Amino acid sequence: YWNPILNAANNGSSYWGWQQNSMLSVTEDGALVRNPEYWVFKHFAKFVHPLAVQLDVEGDWSGSALAFRNKGGDLAVVVMNPHDEPREFKFKHGMDAEGGKEGE
Repeated sequence: YWNPILNAANNGSSYWGWQQNSMLSVTEDGALVRNPEYWVFKHFAKFVHPLAVQLDVEGDWSGSALAFRNKGGDLAVVVMNPHDEPREFKFKHGMDAEGGKEGE
Protein backbone atom coordinates (compact mmCIF):
# COMPACT_ATOMS: atom_id res chain seq x y z
CA TYR A 1 0.00 0.00 0.00
CA TRP A 2 1.23 3.47 -0.86
CA ASN A 3 -0.08 5.02 2.38
CA PRO A 4 -0.33 2.58 5.29
CA ILE A 5 -1.40 5.35 7.76
CA LEU A 6 -2.96 8.77 7.11
CA ASN A 7 -4.14 11.65 9.26
CA ALA A 8 -7.93 11.51 9.48
CA ALA A 9 -8.15 15.22 10.35
CA ASN A 10 -7.51 16.23 6.72
CA ASN A 11 -9.88 13.55 5.38
CA GLY A 12 -7.01 11.36 4.22
CA SER A 13 -5.58 13.99 1.88
CA SER A 14 -1.90 14.01 1.07
CA TYR A 15 0.21 17.07 1.86
CA TRP A 16 -0.36 18.28 -1.71
CA GLY A 17 -4.17 17.91 -1.39
CA TRP A 18 -4.91 14.64 -3.16
CA GLN A 19 -7.57 12.45 -1.52
CA GLN A 20 -5.91 9.19 -0.47
CA ASN A 21 -6.93 5.86 1.00
CA SER A 22 -4.99 3.96 3.62
CA MET A 23 -5.24 0.89 5.80
CA LEU A 24 -5.25 3.00 8.97
CA SER A 25 -6.13 6.56 9.94
CA VAL A 26 -5.24 8.50 13.07
CA THR A 27 -7.88 10.90 14.39
CA GLU A 28 -7.10 14.27 15.98
CA ASP A 29 -7.39 12.73 19.45
CA GLY A 30 -4.90 9.99 18.51
CA ALA A 31 -7.37 7.12 18.04
CA LEU A 32 -6.48 4.53 15.44
CA VAL A 33 -9.19 3.77 12.85
CA ARG A 34 -9.04 0.59 10.75
CA ASN A 35 -10.28 1.48 7.26
CA PRO A 36 -11.82 -1.02 4.77
CA GLU A 37 -8.42 -1.45 3.11
CA TYR A 38 -7.07 -2.80 6.42
CA TRP A 39 -9.62 -5.62 6.44
CA VAL A 40 -8.92 -6.48 2.79
CA PHE A 41 -5.19 -6.69 3.46
CA LYS A 42 -5.78 -8.68 6.66
CA HIS A 43 -7.82 -11.32 4.81
CA PHE A 44 -5.22 -11.72 2.08
CA ALA A 45 -2.33 -11.83 4.56
CA LYS A 46 -4.05 -14.45 6.70
CA PHE A 47 -5.23 -16.84 4.01
CA VAL A 48 -2.94 -16.35 0.99
CA HIS A 49 0.52 -17.62 1.91
CA PRO A 50 3.89 -16.78 0.35
CA LEU A 51 4.49 -18.66 -2.95
CA ALA A 52 0.73 -19.21 -3.48
CA VAL A 53 -0.33 -19.53 -7.11
CA GLN A 54 -3.29 -17.48 -8.35
CA LEU A 55 -6.01 -19.58 -10.00
CA ASP A 56 -8.47 -18.60 -12.73
CA VAL A 57 -11.93 -17.53 -11.55
CA GLU A 58 -14.96 -17.60 -13.85
CA GLY A 59 -18.64 -16.74 -13.54
CA ASP A 60 -20.81 -14.06 -11.98
CA TRP A 61 -18.41 -13.36 -9.10
CA SER A 62 -15.19 -13.34 -11.17
CA GLY A 63 -14.86 -9.55 -10.88
CA SER A 64 -15.09 -9.71 -7.09
CA ALA A 65 -13.24 -12.94 -6.26
CA LEU A 66 -9.69 -14.23 -6.29
CA ALA A 67 -8.58 -17.81 -5.70
CA PHE A 68 -5.15 -19.13 -4.77
CA ARG A 69 -3.52 -22.52 -4.24
CA ASN A 70 -1.16 -22.24 -1.30
CA LYS A 71 2.17 -24.09 -1.36
CA GLY A 72 0.82 -26.74 1.04
CA GLY A 73 -2.07 -27.48 -1.35
CA ASP A 74 -4.94 -25.75 0.47
CA LEU A 75 -7.24 -23.40 -1.42
CA ALA A 76 -7.76 -19.76 -0.44
CA VAL A 77 -10.71 -17.84 -1.92
CA VAL A 78 -11.21 -14.15 -1.14
CA VAL A 79 -14.56 -12.68 -2.22
CA MET A 80 -15.95 -9.16 -1.89
CA ASN A 81 -19.70 -8.59 -1.93
CA PRO A 82 -20.16 -5.20 -3.67
CA HIS A 83 -23.90 -5.16 -2.89
CA ASP A 84 -25.72 -3.65 0.08
CA GLU A 85 -27.51 -6.90 0.86
CA PRO A 86 -26.13 -10.41 1.46
CA ARG A 87 -25.67 -12.51 -1.68
CA GLU A 88 -25.15 -16.23 -2.07
CA PHE A 89 -21.73 -17.32 -3.29
CA LYS A 90 -21.13 -20.82 -4.65
CA PHE A 91 -18.03 -22.21 -6.20
CA LYS A 92 -17.02 -25.46 -7.86
CA HIS A 93 -13.50 -26.69 -7.63
CA GLY A 94 -11.50 -29.69 -8.71
CA MET A 95 -12.83 -30.99 -12.01
CA ASP A 96 -13.22 -29.26 -15.35
CA ALA A 97 -15.93 -29.95 -17.96
CA GLU A 98 -13.90 -32.80 -19.51
CA GLY A 99 -13.39 -34.51 -16.15
CA GLY A 100 -9.69 -33.73 -15.84
CA LYS A 101 -8.07 -32.19 -12.82
CA GLU A 102 -7.98 -28.41 -12.57
CA GLY A 103 -4.93 -26.94 -14.27
CA GLU A 104 -4.32 -29.82 -16.70
